[in-house]
Amino acid sequence: MPRSPRPRRTPTVHTATLADLIGAELLKPGEELVSALPAWPARASLNADGSVNYDGQSYATPSAAAQMVREGRATNGWSCGACNATASWCA
Repeated sequence: MPRSPRPRRTPTVHTATLADLIGAELLKPGEELVSALPAWPARASLNADGSVNYDGQSYATPSAAAQMVREGRATNGWSCGACNATASWCA
C-alpha cells in the first residue's frame, strides 16, 4: 500500500533579538556570554544595543559572533551560547 505524502512543515521563524531581550529585562548589558560548544570555548559580552562583543570586535547578532568563534563557519548563535549570570538564553 503506498504511503500518503507527508504534510509540509511550516518553518519556524523567530524574530526576537538580543535588544528585545534587554528591553524585556531578561538580559542586561555587560552580561557575559559563554560558548556552550565544548570544542569551541569562548566568552563574549552583551552590549547595550544588543550586539555582542567578542575578541575586541562588536557583532550585530549572536550568529555573527559565533561564526567568528568557529573560525568563519556559519553557526546558529542562538543555539551555542548561554549567559553566565542568568539561565540559558538558547536551546
